[in-house]
Amino acid sequence: MAETTETEQENIEEPKYIQFTLPITAPDLKRLGFIFLGLFLFFWLYLADPLPDAVDPLGERFPLTAEGKAAIALFLLAGTWWVFEVIPIGVTSLAIGVIQALFLIRPAKTARQRRATPRLLGVRARQRAVGGSRHEPI
Repeated sequence: MAETTETEQENIEEPKYIQFTLPITAPDLKRLGFIFLGLFLFFWLYLADPLPDAVDPLGERFPLTAEGKAAIALFLLAGTWWVFEVIPIGVTSLAIGVIQALFLIRPAKTARQRRATPRLLGVRARQRAVGGSRHEPI
């Protein structure tokens, strides 16, 4: 690098302020559409009338509880998000645990134990720190 003289250093002006801006991009409508499709399917089934009882081949009836119906609705939400990869799979996995606790599908302690183990969170954090995208294997 060339060295600057004292007179050149005196002529260099300090900026009065620095402004950082984020690039403005158009929203990904396809991704947003699939996010809302998953949410629509979840709330559509969650708020629907009770489903009929399940009947096994011997004729015994098994009523579907409210938690069971909510679990099926959550399966539709997670399946939609996983198939169309609208958010990273790790985030979807954590969202499942949160939704289970919020809608009382399972006790919060049980949902947390299954979804938010320190080992699993560590793997997700390392993947993000290395810069892996949602399409790259761990």
